[in-house]
Amino acid sequence: MDNLSAIGNFFKKIYNYIFIFVLIIFLIFAVLSFIQSFTKKDYSGLEKISPILADPIALQKSTPTINFKNLAGTQLANEAQVYKVTDLPATQDYKNLAQAFGFTKEPITNQEGKIGWVEGSYALSFDPKSNFLQYQLIQATKKRGLISKLSREALLEKAKKELVRFGLYNSEDELVLLRELPLRKIGMDVGVPPTESDADFFDFYFSHKLDESEFLTEGLFLAPTKVSINWQGEILGITHYLLPKLEAFETYPLKNLKEIQEAVKEAKYTTVSLVEKNEQEIFQMHDPYRLGSVSITKISLVYFRERLFGDYLKPAFLLEGETKVDGEKEAYVTLLIDGVKDELLSP
Repeated sequence: MDNLSAIGNFFKKIYNYIFIFVLIIFLIFAVLSFIQSFTKKDYSGLEKISPILADPIALQKSTPTINFKNLAGTQLANEAQVYKVTDLPATQDYKNLAQAFGFTKEPITNQEGKIGWVEGSYALSFDPKSNFLQYQLIQATKKRGLISKLSREALLEKAKKELVRFGLYNSEDELVLLRELPLRKIGMDVGVPPTESDADFFDFYFSHKLDESEFLTEGLFLAPTKVSINWQGEILGITHYLLPKLEAFETYPLKNLKEIQEAVKEAKYTTVSLVEKNEQEIFQMHDPYRLGSVSITKISLVYFRERLFGDYLKPAFLLEGETKVDGEKEAYVTLLIDGVKDELLSP
């Protein structure tokens, strides 16, 4: 009997310990839930904004299978700033920039509204509708071979300094190098040479750092800025999309990884870049291609410029991965989806 009594007391103590342990766990969860109810942001008062991709279209002949490789531990931001466009660059802004480029005469405006200058060896033009700037060498000023070649690193530094000197960026810290491409003239066209030393010039592609993310745009490598420069450090051309004047509007919640995967599954994305792995071919995105299975290897939060600026500059997720084009050519592919949660996007 004593043994039975001892065993009963033992189980009674165990029960009491278990009860106390469960009670403590319950209280911890209750306290955490209470704290979370006060710290969790309420997004219910936010107005709905239009999606970046008003009509998402995957530019290929068939929708490929898309899988997410090794992204289980990916840390994504859960909210981001949406910016309100307060003012687009005006004619005087273009004139001020033209002076920084060394143009002093009055500009010429064509029937399409584009503004342009031609002075000395260079031409400069602005398109107010798209905020697009183009600076181009029209007459060579240095003969190749008479001046020693600079290193690729020196050319990159020269390109950065010129962008700041011309007033397109406030400092080199705002510049993010997206891609560098050695190119060679082939008749009236250009192509990628067998080796870097065979190149005639370099194209450096930059994005603009905005709120610790990148400002990207439609076009090759999604770069808002491109600098073409030869081995002697002569600027051959600059293309650049001007940012409008922005002010912080509201902080919006972003899609989580599961919601990103669901958006991709529902084809709520667009293919914005497709480049062969050895960069011998850069596929034009207005042509349809048959893509094989796409493996997404990286997700980044960016700000993406629509064809024409709307009322807001909004966050998006850039999905980078690998695929095969038309069943044979290995390529890097980039997809874009809206970053803001679907319930806060207007239909």
